[in-house]
Amino acid sequence: MLQHARNLGEMQLGISLFDSRRLGAALSRLQRCVGRLRSEPLKAELPIALNYLAQVLVSVGAHQEAEDVLREALTFEEDRGGDSGWHAYNAALLGYVLAQRGGDHWTESLRLVVSAWAETERTWLANLVPIVRNLYAEILLHGADEHPEGLGQAYALAVATVDETQHSGMVRSQIAAHSLQSRALLKWGETTRAASAARKALRLLDEVGDMPALRTEEVLYYSAVVLGTSGARQEAHELLQRARAVVGEKAGHLHDDTARQRFLTSVPLNRAIRAGHGIAG
Repeated sequence: MLQHARNLGEMQLGISLFDSRRLGAALSRLQRCVGRLRSEPLKAELPIALNYLAQVLVSVGAHQEAEDVLREALTFEEDRGGDSGWHAYNAALLGYVLAQRGGDHWTESLRLVVSAWAETERTWLANLVPIVRNLYAEILLHGADEHPEGLGQAYALAVATVDETQHSGMVRSQIAAHSLQSRALLKWGETTRAASAARKALRLLDEVGDMPALRTEEVLYYSAVVLGTSGARQEAHELLQRARAVVGEKAGHLHDDTARQRFLTSVPLNRAIRAGHGIAG
């Protein structure tokens, strides 16, 4: 019992450091935690710790390392047998990592998230349901240029999350879902409705501030793209500057030059934010 409490406490500290933008400290803490869990007999918390570690690895651009730890987590739970909400979350997160790479990875990415959502529906861990659903929508949006047939489903998934979280109070997932809605609507050319959804995401974000499992800079950036396209260029540039400030703060917490450079250049979102991609000058 004492060891279990220690493991949960260390995992929570690691992900809390991540949520507070201290990426280097979060990575070190979670790597140590995972290393210790791997040596324990039961390894009960290992899939959760690997999920947290993967989130940080993705955020710093270490995509292959993130893929490796997520596959480890999936194998661990598959060997144990039975459905698991965390197995579903890890599968969806792996699908997201692969979707970032695009190309030949799309088929596996989609297969993983479809399976993850089915498992999520069977297990229905209330705190994980909107996260996995949003990852599903995100993956479909990533592939929408080559697979436009998935755009309607992405929008429907985001709408479902908004409806659910308005009652459950899971604001972080509600913010993300409004942002996903806005992106889907923009791809359809519905700029007015897209701007409305983006403003809902921004209003909630400004009310509550940074939240766990939500990338503030992502919401700011995509809102800037949507609002800039709808004609609110000054507001778009202000949002872009806010997003750049968040990225700069996170980079400042990576004290290794190589890690900092990878963070700035290997994370697609960070590249887009720094370049102002999709935002008219």
